[in-house]
Amino acid sequence: MNCPCCASAEILLRSAKRLSCACAACGHQWQSHPTAAPIDYRQLSGRNIPDAAAHQAKLDDRITDIAPLLFPNLQVLEIGCAEGSLAACVMARGAMHYSGIELSGDALAAEKILHRVIREPATKLHGEVFDLLLSFHVLEHINDITAEVSAWRSLLGDAGVLLVEVPNQAGHPLLSDDPNVEHLHQFTTSSLSALLDRAGFAIERMTCGHFESAVYSDSLRVIARPCLPPESKRTALVARFRQALNRPFAIWGIGGDYHSYVAPWISEMPPSALIDSNAARHGEEIGGNLVESYDPYQHKDLLILVASLRYSSDIARDAKSCGIAAESLVYLADIYGLPRHKRSAENAP
Repeated sequence: MNCPCCASAEILLRSAKRLSCACAACGHQWQSHPTAAPIDYRQLSGRNIPDAAAHQAKLDDRITDIAPLLFPNLQVLEIGCAEGSLAACVMARGAMHYSGIELSGDALAAEKILHRVIREPATKLHGEVFDLLLSFHVLEHINDITAEVSAWRSLLGDAGVLLVEVPNQAGHPLLSDDPNVEHLHQFTTSSLSALLDRAGFAIERMTCGHFESAVYSDSLRVIARPCLPPESKRTALVARFRQALNRPFAIWGIGGDYHSYVAPWISEMPPSALIDSNAARHGEEIGGNLVESYDPYQHKDLLILVASLRYSSDIARDAKSCGIAAESLVYLADIYGLPRHKRSAENAP
């Protein structure tokens, strides 16, 4: 037996506890062989708390992290959309296509709000790609969490985002064990991180203390993105440079940052010139170009890539003293600092 999150074989058997197994490596607890019959969620409905104030507090907290991830024509999939109250809040913020998975009778109410409600688990979906996948307090109910999270990865495009929330250990600071018989797993920060990592996700942010209910007042929330294979990373990075340097350009600053962060892709986008303020570098040949000083006649129509992080302000000052307009300067820091998918906050609904 191995831990379903980190795959460690250091398993402790806790026969006196409902969650019978615990991982000594990541702290995950789970029922290796659930003793109760599987719950038939199709027979259940009205799963959300009737306390309107508590329910709204939960939705407001979730929207805080969801809103920055939205952009026009987004394809959303919510795992466990319940009656659709979160979907309604998200859909009110702009044009998007919102699908949900709901196995319980709440799917009937959700169908009145969402564009599509699927009454099968994510592991049954194939050949679909979404931009944003949401899952709030679902994963702890699922026996085979490895297969579930792997399915999530297959449903997200390379630029997609996953936002998942589960109880933080027992879900309440005064409980040692989660007493909910529907919950087959008890996550820690380490175990949730390990599970997502093994499924091919890179965690962007993890926070705790999120409110789900009075007894689950401490929840873990993770925003993660699919890990790209090396070749896809290179392709994505070169695409950023192509977008920023959309006409003939020169590179100014042939130092350490140039060799580390520009030279590896330069064969795919050859510059028209290499420029450096240090006269000692002039005449040095790099990649078929000679390092030279700025020539207002030869270089005046070129974009200028400021190829230094540490000395960018110095290079910009020198460039402007040569009469180069600010809009002709492209900064290395801006290229590397762009979001993975070029959808900025100003484009969000």
